[in-house]
Amino acid sequence: MAGRHRNPLPPSYPRAAAAAAGNHLPPPLHPHLPPHHPLDDYRDPPRLPPHHHIDDFRDPSRLPPGHPDSFQEPPPPHLRHFVGHGHGGAGGPLPPQPHVVAALEERLGAEIDEAHALLAQNQRLAATHVALVQEVAAARHELGRTANALTSAQEESDLRLREVYERSLKMEAELRAVHEMRADLAQVRMDIQNLGAERQELMGQVQGLTQDLARSAEDLQKVSALKSEIQEIKHETQHLRYILLNL
Repeated sequence: MAGRHRNPLPPSYPRAAAAAAGNHLPPPLHPHLPPHHPLDDYRDPPRLPPHHHIDDFRDPSRLPPGHPDSFQEPPPPHLRHFVGHGHGGAGGPLPPQPHVVAALEERLGAEIDEAHALLAQNQRLAATHVALVQEVAAARHELGRTANALTSAQEESDLRLREVYERSLKMEAELRAVHEMRADLAQVRMDIQNLGAERQELMGQVQGLTQDLARSAEDLQKVSALKSEIQEIKHETQHLRYILLNL
């Protein structure tokens, strides 16, 4: 994972060189510094010049030019023509003063304490980051499951809605057919009523015709009787005519 860091350690950095060589990480450069931690791979390397040792800063004469901690006292006036100003003069560097060494050690101790505090805070932040990453992954997984469940529920709801819609269309068609059947039934009932009225009328006519037929039958019988009487009268008339002719 160290290769994914935006600021990989330079090859000149001892930890990077040891990691590249496949060896174990070297001990800290100073006994007061904390041991190596896996989270150190994600930290920026110390702002030290290449091939410098942290103990170099104990000697103010070995500080880079212009460093704010290089507050070495200048030589006395009667020695200035023997000792050059600054670092690397003609007379060489002056030995560090005791109060300068004490101040540097105090400052170094404070920086080491601050480094310990930052490392602890970095560890807490890393643990929090891991927990947050896990929570985000779990939330994404749960969100994916929820999305899948919602998709399935939506599909099932659409299917049920389609079934209900088709059923409603079928029921509407059946209802229209029932209404049409009701209209036809009402028409049939009206036709039945009309036919009943016509039947009654026809029955009346049949009764009238039956009565007429009965009267006609009676009249026919009377006609037959009259015909018989007429025949008898004709026979009597002929008989009388015959008698009269023979006289």
